[in-house]
Order: sequence, then C-alpha cells, then structure tokens
Amino acid sequence: MSGVNYDVTIHPTPVVVKVQVSIDVAATQLKAEIKDIPSVTVDFKPADDSSIGEKIMSGLVWPLAELLGHTVAGEIIESIGEGQTFDVAKIPEIAIDYDPVHVTLKPNNLSLSNYQGKLLLMGDVDFA
Repeated sequence: MSGVNYDVTIHPTPVVVKVQVSIDVAATQLKAEIKDIPSVTVDFKPADDSSIGEKIMSGLVWPLAELLGHTVAGEIIESIGEGQTFDVAKIPEIAIDYDPVHVTLKPNNLSLSNYQGKLLLMGDVDFA
C-alpha cells in the first residue's frame, strides 16, 4: 500500500520569537508578552527515501501539500499573535512550620534585571 512521504522544512530556522518578560509586583506573577513573531514558511518535498509508489503519490499531491503547509503555518502564527500576554510563574510565599515556630516568607518589592545575559529576579522578603 502506498501513501505520501515528505521531508518538511521550516524557514527561517531557527524560528526566533522575541518575548518581553515583566513582573506584576502586586500579584508576584512573572509574565511574558510576545513582541515579534517572524513570518514562517513550511516547505514539503517528496522524501528521497520513499518507495516508488510513495514518490508517485507524493508528487501528485505535492501542490496541495505545499498550499496547506503555507496556509497552516500562517494560521498558527496568527493564532499565537504578537501582543499576547501569558503567565509564566507565580513567585510563591513559603511557609515554614517547625513547632512551635510558624513563619511565612513573602516576596516583596520584586524587580527584574539583566545579570550577565541572564534574567535576574530580585526583591525583599517579608517575614510574617
């Protein structure tokens, strides 16, 4: 039985998405916003390691595969969308219970910065 067999290539490779990270200080919530998504194309090429039947079938439906690949890639990128914001992590309170001592460490005055090319989260800890 023959089917279709394609090698799929995505351009550009790698796909680089620019994201801005921020912190909601009141909610101690780390957030990210998609700032830039490049245009992506998906190319289909009948696979070299296909059987003769697969090569024939893949060649016959190749224009349809290309059309679908370009359409689907565009729809996926549009559904992700620049400007979308999502929660990355909640900075938790930490409860320490060691009878008879009960302490809760609460993050406060949180800020983000760059330290040697890495994201640095700084702040104070309140004891309750």
